[in-house]
Amino acid sequence: PDRCLAAGANVMMSLLGLVCDPVGGLVEVPCQKRNATAASVAFVSAQIALSGVQNLISFDEAVAVTVSGKRVPILTHTCKGFIERFCGLMLKREVPEACGLYFPGCRSIHTCMMRVPIDVVWVREGEPGELDAVSLDVALKPWRFFAAPRGATGCVEFRAGSFDPADRPAEIARPKKRK
Repeated sequence: PDRCLAAGANVMMSLLGLVCDPVGGLVEVPCQKRNATAASVAFVSAQIALSGVQNLISFDEAVAVTVSGKRVPILTHTCKGFIERFCGLMLKREVPEACGLYFPGCRSIHTCMMRVPIDVVWVREGEPGELDAVSLDVALKPWRFFAAPRGATGCVEFRAGSFDPADRPAEIARPKKRK
């Protein structure tokens, strides 16, 4: 039982991304375990790829490169239902780094009851499975209202700092729906 609980603690530290705060007087404790877990994931991922298993989501669909060369996460979750669309990122202490929230048919957004700023890419539907960027708003502060620019049919909300003000990504791909 103790080893099972220790393994569970390691998983939670690695997947939840605990910050490198001093634990037991040592700053590196969470970081070392997270790095070890990341190395094992990289090894297993390489073995899966070498064995010929095909990904449904390509590398290009998982990561976009902006004009500045900074890699920006683009895996999105589509908010469909009323509650999902209404709540969005409200009350989140931290916005996840690895993905964005896509709001189709969105002509305006609010950041009421949000605790942190967000980056917003205003988009329109392009080729099937792709969103063409219309405009980019960086570090939108909480408790504000924003209207969509002309031509936008939706938006994707990201963690603040995902984009630089000079960035203008050409496209943001969405994972294709599985059949």
